[in-house]
Amino acid sequence: MDELSIESLRAMLWSDDERDRLEAAYLIGVRGDRRATLTLVERLRESEGEDEWHLRDLGARALGRLRDGRALPLLLDLARARHPGALEALGRLGRLAKKDGVPVLIASLAKPNLRSIVGRALARLGNPGVERGRVTAFDATRGFGFVRPAEGRPLFFHGRDWDANEPPTPGTAVTLYALRDIPKPCAVRLRTFGCARSVVVDPSKGVESTGIVQWFDASKGYGFVTDDRTGEGALARVRDIEDTREPRVLRARERVRFLAVPTEAGLRALRIRAAQAPIASPADGAETPRGSRP
Repeated sequence: MDELSIESLRAMLWSDDERDRLEAAYLIGVRGDRRATLTLVERLRESEGEDEWHLRDLGARALGRLRDGRALPLLLDLARARHPGALEALGRLGRLAKKDGVPVLIASLAKPNLRSIVGRALARLGNPGVERGRVTAFDATRGFGFVRPAEGRPLFFHGRDWDANEPPTPGTAVTLYALRDIPKPCAVRLRTFGCARSVVVDPSKGVESTGIVQWFDASKGYGFVTDDRTGEGALARVRDIEDTREPRVLRARERVRFLAVPTEAGLRALRIRAAQAPIASPADGAETPRGSRP
């Protein structure tokens, strides 16, 4: 790319046409020419108001792609204001952002809508600040639990912050980010590590029951159903849904019938169907699993 092209992009950042400004910011990042870094930084410093939100977003992401340390002060300012583009860009700056950027990123985890973006940024930096701990309790019906970090007091966590394909059970070893400097300290982005123990699920010990779906996360493939008989939360996996609906998911507050099977890790829901549908029993000769993980 010649000098004229870069000068054209620089000029376009001050165009009266928003489309020109956005195109210039995007192309500067795609082409990776650091000669435009300071011009883009200056333009973003002058951007104000909601009408230039998209310019700040594209511009911050472009600065992240340029990986130029001269943009770090601006990106930190935008990140402190919880700007998604700047939070993602910090992860691209690698070691340059670790000293001042990591505290900003971890503090931004307090906003649930930013956790996915911040998680990607922290992963690029090698997950600095992550802690280890163990789950001490989890209420399947209410969808929250507690985890004890290696240091400090137990922390509350919500089911939506459990970032694993296996549901939380007491004693599970996890990694987590601890948010202690907020009004209600909590743990977020919990993930299992190490080997999970195997739990035997014997359908012959199951009892036909009905219940209400408390919550179900299609991306993780599981949720919990409250058993009408006991009030206990039963783990419900997508593979145990027997309805012909597509996609196979459960809806919150939906009434279902299922086979409630007790295990050492808690109640399991097998052969889940809509409440009006008949449920198969082990005597029907249907194939049943010998064992499964929770």
